[in-house]
Amino acid sequence: MRSPGAQETMRKVMEINPDYNAQNYAISLKTRNAFSTGVEGRTTRAFNVAIDHLDTLNDAADALKNNNVKRFNQLAQRIAEETGSSTPTNFDAIKGIVAKEIVKSVVGNASAGGQQERQELAVELSRSNSPAQLSGMIGRYQTLMAGQLKGLKKQYESGYGGDDFETRFLLPRSREIYQKMQQGTSVPGGWKDL
Repeated sequence: MRSPGAQETMRKVMEINPDYNAQNYAISLKTRNAFSTGVEGRTTRAFNVAIDHLDTLNDAADALKNNNVKRFNQLAQRIAEETGSSTPTNFDAIKGIVAKEIVKSVVGNASAGGQQERQELAVELSRSNSPAQLSGMIGRYQTLMAGQLKGLKKQYESGYGGDDFETRFLLPRSREIYQKMQQGTSVPGGWKDL
């Protein structure tokens, strides 16, 4: 601050941002780095990916064209598998990936206690046999993830001071779900209402 160039720079900074506080610089820089390359950034990315993958799972469930009768659904899927239709196996593959993504986004590290959570989630997903049931579950998961993103946004704003979290870190679908959750939009019909 003793050099003329630094004093002029600080004068311009204060002109642009009268609330600037040099003491907060270290916190702001740490927060910015955390959301760019740190745990917070990876967590936000995991929520973005999981939200997107949940939409893909719902599309796969719709492709099964099931009705609400559980046993009929099991038989129809079994017959389709044995006759070479890729629809049931695609659904199961996507379901497995999505279960891992949900756990990763919530647990933070797929290996940190993730095996039991993935198994429980797979059981839960298999209980939702109709597209309507699965759609409702997807909507609830996406809303819960948006709630987690709300906490990350608060952390970002508190540490960095920026108000660009949604545009900077959220993918369009995550932003859409986040904004609807902020507005208090309910999810009566499942994920498509989000």
